[in-house]
Amino acid sequence: MAFQRVDKSANSSLQASSENSYLASRPFAPLAKQVIKMSTENQIIQQEAKGIEVTRPTNLLEILFSQPHKRQSQTIQAKLRIGQPGDKYEPEADKTAYQVMQRIHLPFVSRDMSQPKNRVIQRMTDGNSETEHPKKRTREQNTSDDEHESKRQQLIYPTEVTIKGEKIRVENSEEHKQAREIIERIENDYGIKVNSTIGLESVISHYAQAPQIIKDRVETEYWDVKRLISVEQGLSHYKDILGNNRNSSSRAGIPQEVLSFSSLNYGIDKNLPDTKLDSNTWGEYFDNNSNISLYKPFQTDTHDFPDNLEKQMEATVIHEIAHGLCEYKLQDYWKALAYWLDENTKSEDEDAEYPVTGYGETNASEDLSEAVMYYFTKPDELEAFAPERYELVKKMVKEWKGTN
Repeated sequence: MAFQRVDKSANSSLQASSENSYLASRPFAPLAKQVIKMSTENQIIQQEAKGIEVTRPTNLLEILFSQPHKRQSQTIQAKLRIGQPGDKYEPEADKTAYQVMQRIHLPFVSRDMSQPKNRVIQRMTDGNSETEHPKKRTREQNTSDDEHESKRQQLIYPTEVTIKGEKIRVENSEEHKQAREIIERIENDYGIKVNSTIGLESVISHYAQAPQIIKDRVETEYWDVKRLISVEQGLSHYKDILGNNRNSSSRAGIPQEVLSFSSLNYGIDKNLPDTKLDSNTWGEYFDNNSNISLYKPFQTDTHDFPDNLEKQMEATVIHEIAHGLCEYKLQDYWKALAYWLDENTKSEDEDAEYPVTGYGETNASEDLSEAVMYYFTKPDELEAFAPERYELVKKMVKEWKGTN
């Protein structure tokens, strides 16, 4: 069974990174210059050893075009002798020539020679400077490093980040941190996961008769910090029967009825072959998966709290949670009110107290959820307009703590 809250009134920029092109010209390798200079230097030393006066070149151009390619007026060109094939110098000459050619064709690599060769630089970005780590690591160290690296990637805000598998849009690094902390608190304090995949599966399963083309259009939606805050604030009203606190409440020993929250783009209107996407529903509770899914209209509509979107979102969360956590009181609730004959049938008694909102007239379950929503957000209005409902909800909440 699924319970919806419907608005009845309704009928990444990418930062390009620049890198050196592989087709761009490369600087001449310093090593090649050293080899040429070394070869010329050996020639000069040999000529000086024979008593021949030699002018030493001072730069690369002079090296390339100096002796023996350029004649000098004060020097005598030594007579060159060609060695015989297979003499003792030939293998060494071939080896030297091969080494020289290999070095000339080595790719140019810029390296800070002051850094030890057996170390790598790992960038730590959340305000931390670059930190060195030994290249050789244990398995545990590798896991830790990978986690830190993923957490501390350099980001350009606003951006969309992934926290525990959920897409979250954040405006700055502070919101990034805040989003992570909220998700962790929701899980640790209330035993509830923020997991949109569960919601997607719940919708597809519940609306099994819907055409596949409609199901395919239901997608997970990114969160933002405001919506996460509204979920946490909504849950806080039920703290006595959630998480570890539940064990010391009147609901101890009974499985928790809400275990996950999801963010989706839209729900599905009806479980029929000719159905369509639902653009009016704010949220929906799926009892088979103990899941609450929040939809796009939840982000914008302010039906109950005009000009206060944050309060409206919190109220919608409270309403959907009530479908799960307060449903056990439904029968006692409608039987205590003259307005209902059963969960779905109105008594038509004109003297009966009406639900606090028009949406509460849909059925007794929506009536109860609306009354709980008002009890936590507008208690004075609920007490003034629907005192019977106020007292019923007040009694239920007190029972959670074991007080009367």
